[in-house]
Amino acid sequence: MLTYLGLQPHSGSGPSRPPEIGRPINILAYCVHEGFASSRSEGDELQAVKDWTCIRADGTSEPIKDKGRLSWTEACQYQYGPAVVATNTAPDDPWDTVRCVNG
Repeated sequence: MLTYLGLQPHSGSGPSRPPEIGRPINILAYCVHEGFASSRSEGDELQAVKDWTCIRADGTSEPIKDKGRLSWTEACQYQYGPAVVATNTAPDDPWDTVRCVNG
């Protein structure tokens, strides 16, 4: 699962090494950084990347979207630094859809 990859966020100190094409996102780390308690996929089966949400301590959720308060590019930049963006690399594979690439 993407949330258990154990990847570290970008520290912000010094230049960051740009990620290789297709680096994964640590969704749990991003959600916790944004003040949420956890992350999960919505529904019985993960159908698409849009099914990922950040979960508050009270159980309510907020989806991660292309744009908005929680976004895939923000998640990439939190983890790898400001020079990256999110991209849809495998639209038919919800487990491997959004990756971080050099912007």
